[in-house]
Amino acid sequence: MEFIEELAGLGVDVEEGMNRVLGDHELYEGMLEMFADEVRTAHIRQADFDGGSLKTLTGQVRRLKGIAANLCLTPLLDAYTKTLEFLDGGQPDKAKDVFIKTLQVQRAIVNCIEKQSTV
Repeated sequence: MEFIEELAGLGVDVEEGMNRVLGDHELYEGMLEMFADEVRTAHIRQADFDGGSLKTLTGQVRRLKGIAANLCLTPLLDAYTKTLEFLDGGQPDKAKDVFIKTLQVQRAIVNCIEKQSTV
Protein backbone atom coordinates (compact mmCIF):
# COMPACT_ATOMS: atom_id res chain seq x y z
CA MET A 1 0.00 0.00 0.00
CA GLU A 2 2.99 2.32 0.39
CA PHE A 3 3.21 2.43 -3.43
CA ILE A 4 -0.43 3.52 -3.73
CA GLU A 5 0.01 6.15 -1.02
CA GLU A 6 3.11 7.51 -2.77
CA LEU A 7 1.22 7.78 -6.06
CA ALA A 8 -1.67 9.51 -4.32
CA GLY A 9 0.82 11.92 -2.76
CA LEU A 10 1.97 12.80 -6.26
CA GLY A 11 -1.57 13.77 -7.22
CA VAL A 12 -2.66 10.52 -8.86
CA ASP A 13 -6.35 9.72 -8.32
CA VAL A 14 -5.60 6.10 -7.45
CA GLU A 15 -9.12 5.40 -6.22
CA GLU A 16 -10.68 6.39 -9.55
CA GLY A 17 -7.95 4.55 -11.45
CA MET A 18 -8.70 1.41 -9.49
CA ASN A 19 -12.42 1.86 -10.12
CA ARG A 20 -11.72 1.93 -13.85
CA VAL A 21 -10.12 -1.51 -13.65
CA LEU A 22 -12.82 -2.83 -11.30
CA GLY A 23 -10.45 -2.95 -8.33
CA ASP A 24 -7.89 -5.21 -10.01
CA HIS A 25 -4.64 -4.06 -8.36
CA GLU A 26 -2.44 -6.21 -10.58
CA LEU A 27 -4.05 -4.88 -13.76
CA TYR A 28 -3.71 -1.28 -12.58
CA GLU A 29 -0.07 -1.76 -11.62
CA GLY A 30 0.60 -3.47 -14.96
CA MET A 31 -0.97 -0.55 -16.80
CA LEU A 32 1.15 1.86 -14.76
CA GLU A 33 4.24 -0.07 -15.85
CA MET A 34 3.09 0.25 -19.46
CA PHE A 35 2.78 4.01 -18.95
CA ALA A 36 6.36 4.18 -17.62
CA ASP A 37 7.51 2.23 -20.69
CA GLU A 38 5.61 4.61 -22.96
CA VAL A 39 7.28 7.64 -21.35
CA ARG A 40 10.67 6.04 -21.96
CA THR A 41 9.95 5.13 -25.58
CA ALA A 42 8.29 8.46 -26.46
CA HIS A 43 11.65 10.21 -25.96
CA ILE A 44 10.06 13.65 -25.90
CA ARG A 45 12.81 16.18 -25.44
CA GLN A 46 12.68 19.93 -25.00
CA ALA A 47 14.33 20.40 -28.39
CA ASP A 48 11.39 18.63 -30.06
CA PHE A 49 9.32 21.76 -29.46
CA ASP A 50 11.87 23.93 -31.30
CA GLY A 51 11.76 22.27 -34.67
CA GLY A 52 11.17 19.11 -36.55
CA SER A 53 7.79 17.54 -36.85
CA LEU A 54 5.26 19.09 -34.52
CA LYS A 55 2.81 16.54 -35.90
CA THR A 56 4.92 13.69 -34.52
CA LEU A 57 5.39 15.51 -31.21
CA THR A 58 1.66 16.19 -30.96
CA GLY A 59 0.95 12.50 -31.57
CA GLN A 60 3.35 11.46 -28.83
CA VAL A 61 1.87 13.89 -26.30
CA ARG A 62 -1.65 12.85 -27.30
CA ARG A 63 -0.78 9.18 -26.67
CA LEU A 64 0.64 10.01 -23.21
CA LYS A 65 -2.45 12.08 -22.45
CA GLY A 66 -4.74 9.17 -23.30
CA ILE A 67 -2.87 6.79 -21.07
CA ALA A 68 -2.69 9.35 -18.25
CA ALA A 69 -6.46 9.84 -18.54
CA ASN A 70 -7.16 6.11 -18.32
CA LEU A 71 -4.92 5.72 -15.26
CA CYS A 72 -6.12 8.94 -13.59
CA LEU A 73 -2.62 10.42 -13.50
CA THR A 74 -4.27 13.78 -12.86
CA PRO A 75 -1.27 16.15 -12.76
CA LEU A 76 0.11 14.65 -15.96
CA LEU A 77 -3.27 14.58 -17.66
CA ASP A 78 -3.75 18.28 -16.91
CA ALA A 79 -0.26 19.16 -18.19
CA TYR A 80 -0.50 17.05 -21.34
CA THR A 81 -3.91 18.58 -22.07
CA LYS A 82 -2.51 22.10 -21.73
CA THR A 83 0.54 21.16 -23.82
CA LEU A 84 -1.74 19.90 -26.58
CA GLU A 85 -3.88 23.03 -26.44
CA PHE A 86 -0.79 25.13 -27.14
CA LEU A 87 0.52 22.76 -29.83
CA ASP A 88 -2.85 22.66 -31.56
CA GLY A 89 -3.01 26.46 -31.28
CA GLY A 90 0.33 26.88 -33.03
CA GLN A 91 2.18 27.98 -29.90
CA PRO A 92 5.02 25.46 -29.49
CA ASP A 93 6.99 27.80 -27.18
CA LYS A 94 4.15 27.89 -24.65
CA ALA A 95 3.67 24.13 -25.05
CA LYS A 96 7.35 23.65 -24.31
CA ASP A 97 7.11 25.77 -21.15
CA VAL A 98 4.22 23.67 -19.85
CA PHE A 99 5.97 20.42 -20.74
CA ILE A 100 9.22 21.47 -19.04
CA LYS A 101 7.32 22.27 -15.83
CA THR A 102 5.72 18.82 -16.05
CA LEU A 103 8.95 16.85 -16.30
CA GLN A 104 9.67 16.82 -12.55
CA VAL A 105 6.24 15.37 -11.73
CA GLN A 106 6.46 12.95 -14.65
CA ARG A 107 9.86 11.72 -13.43
CA ALA A 108 8.58 11.36 -9.86
CA ILE A 109 5.58 9.29 -11.00
CA VAL A 110 7.66 7.12 -13.34
CA ASN A 111 10.30 6.59 -10.63
CA CYS A 112 7.59 5.56 -8.18
CA ILE A 113 6.20 3.08 -10.71
CA GLU A 114 9.64 1.70 -11.52
CA LYS A 115 10.43 1.13 -7.83
CA GLN A 116 7.29 -1.01 -7.59
CA SER A 117 7.78 -2.74 -10.94
CA THR A 118 8.08 -6.51 -10.93
CA VAL A 119 9.44 -6.62 -14.48
